[in-house]
Amino acid sequence: MSRRPPRVSGNAPLARSVAGLAVIAAIGAVAVLGLLGGRPAAGQSVSTAGASASTGTPGSSASVHAGGDLAGGMALYLQTCAACHGVTGQGVPGAGPSLQGQGAAGTAYVLYTGRMPLPENGVPSLQRQPLLSPSQIQSLIDYVAQIAPGPTIPPVDTQGADLAVGRQLFINNCAACHGADAAGGSVGGGFVAPSLHNAAPSTVGEAMVTGPGPMPVFRFPLRQIDAIAAYVRYLQTAPSPGGLSLGGMGPVPEGFVAGSIGVALLLVLVQWVARRPRP
Repeated sequence: MSRRPPRVSGNAPLARSVAGLAVIAAIGAVAVLGLLGGRPAAGQSVSTAGASASTGTPGSSASVHAGGDLAGGMALYLQTCAACHGVTGQGVPGAGPSLQGQGAAGTAYVLYTGRMPLPENGVPSLQRQPLLSPSQIQSLIDYVAQIAPGPTIPPVDTQGADLAVGRQLFINNCAACHGADAAGGSVGGGFVAPSLHNAAPSTVGEAMVTGPGPMPVFRFPLRQIDAIAAYVRYLQTAPSPGGLSLGGMGPVPEGFVAGSIGVALLLVLVQWVARRPRP
């Protein structure tokens, strides 16, 4: 006598549907969180030298001119910098690079973005809050400019700058690393171009004339630097008329989320049609 197959509960298809939707939702959430989590925090770089233009405080170097004290700058340099960069900024093999050619702009960039001085030896050079006061930073800028001459701090002014010119220059020269919306992205070789969404205009200018890390030096006229800085500032507050921007990561994550939602809705529709009573 053959055994009757086990009876399947009428709620089984519904349970399978719910389970399938839960799996799809979980996969989508993990993927989106992974994309978000894999991006550097604003202004951060995995490089020990700093990748490129990073975040800066509103009172960045171009807006602080507190009459630097050369004697105080020398004392502060010998206390916080000389062990790694040498007494005359020549660098110390295995400890720190030479500062020659950095000048005021390069010094302002690393100090106002908190990349230097390092909080302790062995800690990567990342974007942080500045560890020194504005007056201490200005003193160091003036002193390092004396022992390691280099680019001066560009007087960036975004008022009246041409946004259209800035947009085109940004797309041509910056978007490949920092992303079309300046949200940052991987450069390769262990470097990450940080987000510029909090970058001060002066910080953008300092990075362009010094080329920190793998970033090249851009020898643009000041009016073009103004235009790029103005466009970066525009991106910091640009609206998202399409709705949720998903961190501004582009069409790949947006397409994945849209596809996941579409598949989930299609499963719901299939189950609804399958459960309709037959005539």
